[in-house]
Amino acid sequence: GPDTEKRFPPLVVPDGFQATLFACDPLIEYPSVIALGPRTKTLFVAHDYLTGLGIKIVRLDEVRILEDTNDDGYADKSTVFAKGLNSIQGLAYHDGMVFVMHAPLLTLLRDTNGDDVADERHDLIKGLGLTPEENSNRLHCANGVVAGYDGWLYLALGDRGCDITRPEGDRLLFRQGGILRCRTDGTDLHVFSTGLRNIYDIALDAELNVFVRDNENDGGDYMTRVCHCFFGSDHGYPYHYYEHPAEIMPPLTDLGRGSSAGVTTYLETAFPKEYQNSLFACEWGRAIVGYQREQLGSSFAPMKETTFVFGDPKDPYGFKPTDVVVDRDGSLLISDWCDGQRPQRGRGRIYRITYVGDRVSNAVAKGGKSKTRKLATPTIESWIAQLNSPGHHQRIEAQIAVEHAGQSGRDKLIRAIQRGQVNPTGRLHAIWIIAAAQSPEAITTLFELAQSEHSVPVQIQTIRAIADLTDPILVQGNLKATRGNTRICQRLGELPVERDPRLLREVIIALGRLHWIDAPHW
Repeated sequence: GPDTEKRFPPLVVPDGFQATLFACDPLIEYPSVIALGPRTKTLFVAHDYLTGLGIKIVRLDEVRILEDTNDDGYADKSTVFAKGLNSIQGLAYHDGMVFVMHAPLLTLLRDTNGDDVADERHDLIKGLGLTPEENSNRLHCANGVVAGYDGWLYLALGDRGCDITRPEGDRLLFRQGGILRCRTDGTDLHVFSTGLRNIYDIALDAELNVFVRDNENDGGDYMTRVCHCFFGSDHGYPYHYYEHPAEIMPPLTDLGRGSSAGVTTYLETAFPKEYQNSLFACEWGRAIVGYQREQLGSSFAPMKETTFVFGDPKDPYGFKPTDVVVDRDGSLLISDWCDGQRPQRGRGRIYRITYVGDRVSNAVAKGGKSKTRKLATPTIESWIAQLNSPGHHQRIEAQIAVEHAGQSGRDKLIRAIQRGQVNPTGRLHAIWIIAAAQSPEAITTLFELAQSEHSVPVQIQTIRAIADLTDPILVQGNLKATRGNTRICQRLGELPVERDPRLLREVIIALGRLHWIDAPHW
């Protein structure tokens, strides 16, 4: 509460913003990564007792749920959700599932009886980097995990690479850093992007553009970089970025020395316009930095880094942000290691950054108690209408509900689109609800939408969804699969791409995934 906040100098925030110390030790310690909790006023926090604490394993990691039970803006309850985990560097919550990246594993946790304790645990993927016993610093292995609304988990992999026997039975050997993708059950694992060193996290924007902030190579000539990634993009590490820069996807900004950690995209509306759709990233030991995005051709214009939040120089522990997420109310939550890399005791802080403008009421600024009215049970039609919400979290909630309704929900959604009842932002999500059927009928519908759609970002989603449904590796369940369906390739090649270079990019990527033999002629 307020008395505890007096232990530390406040964070330095821009005018109109307010920082609240949501939680600190002893409720939490060694917070390496955070994720939204299963309901409002809750937060998953990983306690990392391995990384940075020396080579001896004295205690395995755990995931806790923090909760503000009395709605006063401060956490007052900490519950162990799961324990006995390795060095946790990635954490995501989606549709009742908690995904944990802790080398060499990607693990799925579930709480099936609502007591805030995981009673199901499944190791989905094994072989992501090295075990803690093999890797004294527990770094550069399995890092962040993000659940995209396209149905994929995006996995951040450090440059120790991976050696994985996929659930399908074949082997994925990848000896570098990059991004992997898999389904939420661990199937269909494949390489998404290559040539990165040690990305700690991945950020997706509202159109499923992928951004990372890569780490420099500890005194070498590869610097901290922000990159726009897409399927098949190569970012050049460890050789091509320097020796053959024309052959790689260039960074959006090349920043010099630093240590990147968590990163996110601000997709809510509570912050002022100039912050909406911006990237926020953790620079460990210094600040939360921001980047505004501007479309340029088939990618984005070079970015300029600005400092958004930083620690007071008089803070006795120092501000060392490890992760940043956007809460359902549009506030920003930041985990702070607040100790040295070889700490002596379990410290930790979670800050909440809220935009208050000219408001001075703490109750308003910190999300104090408010009256809510009980709503009627939502219908599929009301969930479809919620896809039009300006808030990203609300759209995700609606998408999950419509997907759970199965084919009847998809049929009602398609009719709503045909009647013009779903706006372009909602149609971004609608494409993936349709694609979730994974049927020939879904492919037919997606091609029809690709031809008739006026919004370029929505057309892009249709092309991506078609590629996912027809990629021979995914269709045949084998990494050695080659040619895709020729007729699908021809139909992709017939799509109108002249109106925007982003459409051309997506069709080229799709045809590459399907290994179309006539692509050079096209």
